Amino acid sequence: MFSNILSHIINHVNGTKMVAVFDKDGFVVYKMGREDMADEIGAEFSSMLRYFKKISSTLDINNVHSFLFEGDNRKLFFKKINESYYFAVSMEPKALVGKLRYILDMFNDEIQKEFQ
Repeated sequence: MFSNILSHIINHVNGTKMVAVFDKDGFVVYKMGREDMADEIGAEFSSMLRYFKKISSTLDINNVHSFLFEGDNRKLFFKKINESYYFAVSMEPKALVGKLRYILDMFNDEIQKEFQ
């Protein structure tokens, strides 16, 4: 079931290079796509997550639900699934993050069931 959701993202959000699920320590749980950067992203992910949690506490944002890096060569979108798991999506610079957010929201109930 979960691989269907990942393939739906790759097939319906133009410019998606890779979709991965990481645990809070940055270990890859699932990955799919044509780019093989999941391990590199995971290595940095847990550090970024700790830093963003600190910033969100300092700025009274409370829980961080998602964050986006946009660069010349790619976009990286991260979204919290639950306290232990997170999506990471690598996209081409012109890919539509709004469509990705819509699809993740559309499948939210199924995603939550997978990680209970």
